[in-house]
Amino acid sequence: MDSVTASIQIKAGKDKVFDAFVNRVNDWWPFKGKFTYSFAPEETAPGQIHFEARLGGRFYEVFANGEEFQIGEVSAWQPPERFSFTWKGEEYQAPTQVLVEFTEADGQTTVTLTHSGWAAAGVPQYAASYGDGWEEILGVFGEWVLAP
Repeated sequence: MDSVTASIQIKAGKDKVFDAFVNRVNDWWPFKGKFTYSFAPEETAPGQIHFEARLGGRFYEVFANGEEFQIGEVSAWQPPERFSFTWKGEEYQAPTQVLVEFTEADGQTTVTLTHSGWAAAGVPQYAASYGDGWEEILGVFGEWVLAP
């Protein structure tokens, strides 16, 4: 398995959903869930996570101790329809690619996330667990967008 796909439908327009996904990621990102969604080392805690909302912008985490880890960079930028970014753990031989697409119909936006490139990264065994993780992350995101 070289790619995994997760999706969710959210009762909101794609402009709002895209903006929330990219520009408010630190407000909704679940650092802990079924898995740990942070690159923070054991001796420190997660702090913040951010996208620089532009082509070539960083996707990075700032740990509680102030250190930064660059997860990847924005590799395609077409708001509010889609964007993609690289994702590279320390043990990866090459970055993986995450594509996030936003499709609006009948007052709902479908967010479809495809994470690929596991074989080239040298960690194809990670794909299935990332698929589960992205399902959980999108679920948290969907609840956050609709929260009052």
